Amino acid sequence: MNSRIISLVASNQLTILVIFWLIVQSGLFYAYGIDATLESLKYIGAAEELLKNGRLPETRYFFYLTTTLIIAFCLKTGLGFGGVVLIQLALNFFATVTFFKALKHIQQKKLTAFLTVFLLISFLPYQTWNFFLYTESVFYSSALLFFASCLRYKEVTKKNLLLQIFFLGLTIISRPLGIIFLPCWLLFIAQKKRIKPAILAATFFVAMVLAVIIVNTIMGNISDWQILKSAEYGYIICDIPAGARIDLTYLKDHSPFTQLALFLTQHPDAFFSLCFKRLQAFFLLNRSYYSKPHNIYLLFYAALFIIPLLLNLIFFLRRLPNRTLYNFCLFIVGGFSLAIALQCDDYHNRFHHTIVPVFLFSGVFLLLEKRAALTNKSR
Repeated sequence: MNSRIISLVASNQLTILVIFWLIVQSGLFYAYGIDATLESLKYIGAAEELLKNGRLPETRYFFYLTTTLIIAFCLKTGLGFGGVVLIQLALNFFATVTFFKALKHIQQKKLTAFLTVFLLISFLPYQTWNFFLYTESVFYSSALLFFASCLRYKEVTKKNLLLQIFFLGLTIISRPLGIIFLPCWLLFIAQKKRIKPAILAATFFVAMVLAVIIVNTIMGNISDWQILKSAEYGYIICDIPAGARIDLTYLKDHSPFTQLALFLTQHPDAFFSLCFKRLQAFFLLNRSYYSKPHNIYLLFYAALFIIPLLLNLIFFLRRLPNRTLYNFCLFIVGGFSLAIALQCDDYHNRFHHTIVPVFLFSGVFLLLEKRAALTNKSR
């Protein structure tokens, strides 16, 4: 009986995933409808400004351009907010199927890709954003398409590089946090080309300089949110003060990164304490303002994301299939962790959810693949 079920699932993997995806999205639509409130108003306003005057309200909106353009298109064509959600759902569906096909291309065990994507679809906080006119839905889909392109097209060719650059660029203009993928991707390419350490270091330096320029541009155009505030008010979760305030107003004339460096050197205890608490919030996902059942639900998935990754890192690193891809995942997780440790975590775990597919691949997928590789070897 079990073998029949496994055989049935194995022969209808994509169909089952599509049906499951439709059930999840239908349930979420029933629960949330279309939400065009709160943060959505910023992007709706930017889209209206673009349609009316042919320009974005501020420079920083270039890094939220994808969602702004989608809203502007739907307003112009009369599709309305329902059209925005349909486009977001279409992108999410396309990205999910692309991710599944990329995993199937490299899998050794029949159901590894299926189980990985099933878990991604089942993680409701990741899927919920499809029904909000925020930037998250498009950003998550763009990041997933970029990651899938790196999994599927591992060989360093002009065609593959152009495809990855396209999706990386789309990710960056969907949300500024996407810039973190750039140095990680350059390190990934450098690994594939077996570039000398000196050139690798120079490449990474150039990427980080670009990241600094972009982040400084964004920070410099936000009057109500500055990098100094997270240190001064002890933000663990962004915009929620925690603990006693440290007077850092004397640093306000410096650039954001200089402010951060001076805070580290002058208040090291406070700096490292904040870093630890932010990373705890980032990886464990729990929030004091969530209900107990919701926190338990999130903790279950947090364990599912991080424990297999750590098992691979501690016990199986040398024997892992697709070691270069695993290293790429570590670069991404490390990059996002660093960004959170230095700034603050999101109120609803949105930063973490960006890299849920990375957690699933580097943890669950590769752990199952390692078992398959060891089984085949023993035979």
